[in-house]
Amino acid sequence: MKKRVIIKSMARRIVAVSIIGSMALTGIEMMDSAAFNGTVSGNKMLSGDGLLSGDGSISGDVIDKKQKDLKKFAYNGMNDIEKRVVSKATMEDIVIETGDDVVNYEKNKIKNNIKNVKILKANGYIIDGTLDTVNYEQKYMNTEYEKLTGVTVKGTCAAVASIIVAEFYNYKDYCVVNTKSKRRDKAFWRLHFKEFVDLARKMKIYYNKDGGMYTTQYYKIINPYYKLYKKTMYGHLRTDNYVDNYLEIGKPVIGNFRAPNEIEHAMAIIGTYRVNVKYKVGNLEKMTSSTYFIVNDGWHDCDGGNYRVQYIASKYLIDITTFDYLD
Repeated sequence: MKKRVIIKSMARRIVAVSIIGSMALTGIEMMDSAAFNGTVSGNKMLSGDGLLSGDGSISGDVIDKKQKDLKKFAYNGMNDIEKRVVSKATMEDIVIETGDDVVNYEKNKIKNNIKNVKILKANGYIIDGTLDTVNYEQKYMNTEYEKLTGVTVKGTCAAVASIIVAEFYNYKDYCVVNTKSKRRDKAFWRLHFKEFVDLARKMKIYYNKDGGMYTTQYYKIINPYYKLYKKTMYGHLRTDNYVDNYLEIGKPVIGNFRAPNEIEHAMAIIGTYRVNVKYKVGNLEKMTSSTYFIVNDGWHDCDGGNYRVQYIASKYLIDITTFDYLD
């Protein structure tokens, strides 16, 4: 991501927002769920990874509109949203399903904004990633938490993203909290989701009234979570562009994203996707390049289709939370 955003240290409240459903901007058919591990396919489209994908009531979502300083740093992506009938694009509008959808979206953006343009070539490719993560279903996790505790929760996307990263660290032996054959199934990791939410509630990082977590505070959960397993790991909130640093060494991070309608959503960032479009206007040839993050958004169930990973333009990123061994 080339843009740099400095965020003030005040806590932001994230509130649940309802799910409209998965979006396919171009009508491209999604890949079969048999593609399990994020292989690059076709025109560099990431294939779905059949592990439990997320769905869910988008959790960890937004911002008090009265906080003027947040509006100051909000990215306005309206110029990038073609033919919108809403006043401001939602998170569901800007999270894109497949690599092919991203490429076609960038092509159509040029077609709609430049007269007499001819698209010569368009392709997408992975820069960093993708990691072998599991996109856990947020709706399932929330339901299971209520079964286990009797408490209804929402706005838990930060907790979902946290278990996605923690599970990856466990799977790769970076920091093991589950020694029972390293099971990746959601029935096991729902218990870890419970631990994250319990800690958030105990530490008053979970906002009880409307649901959601304070986005600048949930990094504090990571250390006490690992202490439960006699492990050492620290969370850090980073407002600079550290994403590439972590992806280059094969580690996911938690990204906090804001849509043009000021709704926020936390997602695990597991890779970077670049789209190049070469086009011609008259006798002049030009090329544009756009950067997207590959994410586990927690909204899908990857048992059907390309649901392990999704894509979002890098400009919507506000800050990231990282897992680190040093405080």
